[in-house]
Amino acid sequence: MLAQMPDMRESKTISIIIPTFNSESHIRQCLERISVQTFGDYEIIIVDGVSTDRTLAIVEEYATSHPDMSFIIHSERDQGIYDAMNKGIHLSQGTWLYFSGADDYFLTEDILATFSLAFREGLEIVYGDVQNESDGLSYDGAFDVEKLMTRNICHQAIFYRRTIFEKMGNFDLTYTQEADYAFNLKCWLSRDTTHLYVNKIVAFFGGFGISSAGRDTQFIKDYPRLVQQYINSGHHSRWTRITYTSILFRKILLRYSLSTFFSAVAHRPHILSNVIATLMVFPNMLRKKNVSETES
Repeated sequence: MLAQMPDMRESKTISIIIPTFNSESHIRQCLERISVQTFGDYEIIIVDGVSTDRTLAIVEEYATSHPDMSFIIHSERDQGIYDAMNKGIHLSQGTWLYFSGADDYFLTEDILATFSLAFREGLEIVYGDVQNESDGLSYDGAFDVEKLMTRNICHQAIFYRRTIFEKMGNFDLTYTQEADYAFNLKCWLSRDTTHLYVNKIVAFFGGFGISSAGRDTQFIKDYPRLVQQYINSGHHSRWTRITYTSILFRKILLRYSLSTFFSAVAHRPHILSNVIATLMVFPNMLRKKNVSETES
């Protein structure tokens, strides 16, 4: 294990956590885009999975030639990217955490400065957009619960307050490709976290990281159970629980299959009652809405 850590570390505003494994083709550009940031109160935490190429040599050379930048370099075998991210959380001392892939890089020089202005007391998640390096398209605006239940926020777009992991737990290693999606769903559906969207592109994200590996089959299998679990654990009114449950099953029907739907109902029959209640209440809500519009 290689570890480079000053004995006396000053707490930083932002910890930039970068998992690496044989990333020699991309890591230098990632570091260069960090080094030109106009906001300098950050530390860089490299969590390497024992690379066999020049990844660590490049990082160490960069750290030596940029003594003004605070580097923590840690290398040992891991159980995948989310294990590395969890190790980065443990090593970090920043108030806010940002997770970057080695092939991702900040869009402009003022990204950290812009988002640091949004780091207000009481906020736990601040996020923006990302831009796909291959096609130049940006992704994907502000998220509410319904949108998040359809697709995830890229981790390259998010700054997390470090204490959120003490409250919500770390990334679940059960999910090798979408543990960040499971974590974000937990945060949004629990109603126990606060978040803010900033209309600005944070970073380019590359096509060589975990996002290029396809869907997480275990996460897809567990998705109905996880969402219902998060809904039930949150501080929601009965109507909100019914609404979120109906969104869940609409997603299952549209994106999965009837067999998945009936399997979910068979294992959790109480969920079906929420869906039926939604169908029964919805016409009355429409009538009330039409009456109010007529009266106005």
